[in-house]
Amino acid sequence: MKEIKNLLILIPSLFIGSCTFVYYPTYPTVADPVGKSLNVSAAIGFTKAQIGATYNIDSNLFVTTYLNGVLSTLNRDTTNSIKNTYNSFTQVLGFGYKNKISPKMEFQIQGGLGNSDGYFRTDVFCKDDNISLVDVDTRSLRAYIQPTFAVTNKHVHIYFIPKVTYEMFNKITQRKNDNYLQGIKLQNKNFLIGEAFVVGRFVAKKINIDLYSGLSFNMLDKQRSHGSDGFVVQPFTIGFGLSKTIGL
Repeated sequence: MKEIKNLLILIPSLFIGSCTFVYYPTYPTVADPVGKSLNVSAAIGFTKAQIGATYNIDSNLFVTTYLNGVLSTLNRDTTNSIKNTYNSFTQVLGFGYKNKISPKMEFQIQGGLGNSDGYFRTDVFCKDDNISLVDVDTRSLRAYIQPTFAVTNKHVHIYFIPKVTYEMFNKITQRKNDNYLQGIKLQNKNFLIGEAFVVGRFVAKKINIDLYSGLSFNMLDKQRSHGSDGFVVQPFTIGFGLSKTIGL
């Protein structure tokens, strides 16, 4: 209930907040319920875009990879009209297994590793609770596990996807900016993110249409007391995409 309450509080913050999230969920990649094939996909949504590919080695094993980019433009502060464009770029490689439960149901599971580079405006990494917002460059490692339950027919595939991601921020540096104090003490942090997605794939002969929706939240206890803790993870994910499966 606490996580749901925090998500509801954050709804207006998505549009009026003055700081960025430090974890932006990526669109989940899924394997088509066919034999040896290659699926290529592209998706776009609020603040983010992604391209990816999934290679079905055979009817059970597959490899997946994707590149995700995020852009967020904010005023430097409430009295300054100059805007900064903050960003995050993530690359991931995963391996998976899938198996038919019934003619119209399939279970998949995949896990993978990746890395992210980000430029954020946040106080999440500040050691001093009295510091408000700092521009930081970050580098992090990412590990995830993603079970997937697929319900399929000739024209529509629906994927129900719980996911757990561990994000390890191993490099945090303050970006030089004359509008902020320099030499602020920063600390590396790790976050365990819980996610739940639904993906609808409308199958067509030439190109598929993919629709994404999801919720995400920080599963670790809060380590700080002020309001920007809510900006660890972007809570809502929506997106529209196109994909193509090529039989091999």
